[in-house]
Amino acid sequence: MEKPLPGDLHVSVKGSQTSEVRNAGDGDGKSDDERAAEALEAMADFSSLSLIVRQKKQLEEEGFDDAVKEKQRSPSIVSGVPSDVKKAWEELKASTDPSFNECGIENLSLPCDIDTYFNKFLSDEAPFSTASYLSKVGDTELSTSNWVINDDKFTKSRTIHYRHPITAPMAPPSAKATKEQTLQSFLPYGICVVTTTKVNDVPMTDCFVVEDRLLVEARAAAAAKEGEPPSGSEEASEGVRVSAAFEVRFVKSTMFRRIINSTTISEFKKFFQGYAANMKEAFVEDERQELDAPVTAPLPALAEPEAKEYSTPSAVPTDNTTNGTVI
Repeated sequence: MEKPLPGDLHVSVKGSQTSEVRNAGDGDGKSDDERAAEALEAMADFSSLSLIVRQKKQLEEEGFDDAVKEKQRSPSIVSGVPSDVKKAWEELKASTDPSFNECGIENLSLPCDIDTYFNKFLSDEAPFSTASYLSKVGDTELSTSNWVINDDKFTKSRTIHYRHPITAPMAPPSAKATKEQTLQSFLPYGICVVTTTKVNDVPMTDCFVVEDRLLVEARAAAAAKEGEPPSGSEEASEGVRVSAAFEVRFVKSTMFRRIINSTTISEFKKFFQGYAANMKEAFVEDERQELDAPVTAPLPALAEPEAKEYSTPSAVPTDNTTNGTVI
């Protein structure tokens, strides 16, 4: 029996794709498993196998450069204490390098100032912390370090470790993950939190990270910039605006880049939708607690005793007489 050629794959593919499966990998030095994986992706996406192979070669050629560019990319946060806080804040918001081209939260208004937001959602003892939300959506084994000031004296950092449930086929039921967070305060204008999420123990998760940026801006500052009512008005001066954007950043080349990008974007949009709802619910909970708090009514004023009238007793007879008869 004649042995199959090195490039001959016995994959059941209809029509002309069969010849592509047999010929696309001839003489490329790849293992049968690698070529089979390419064929499976082509079938799953209803794409031409030869196109998949060309795309993969292009990714491999560009992969190292992309990884280097990611590492050399401008920082997502301000470096060092800014001399002009307002200018640094505006430049940070306007920066497009690195890009955060996916919207997670857009201009969510919350009825609090920046200090209250930090204490409620970001501080070490925050009752509605990121870790508490992760637990709420099903993550386990949560551990959060305290904020630590960095060498630049302007940036704080911390790490959140947790285990995330996995629903994808052919994957473990859960995987360890980390969120590396940095925080910078641009008071009184706003604060910036950048989070880099990494997942471990799952195939191909070492090829990418997800970086997101949360901006919390005083509404008065936003209103002054956008031409809304003057900052002295009650409508503009109260509350903050919360925005979040993110991007999947690839650090290694992979033939599944498009699939990874699509599924990860979908999952993170869902995450931020829930996180926005969680923040709004935090203030509803505050209002509920205020309504449920026992009300202590003031004690009624003591009424003065009612004055009674007493009649003057009639004179007692002194002559020891009864009915006018002398005894």
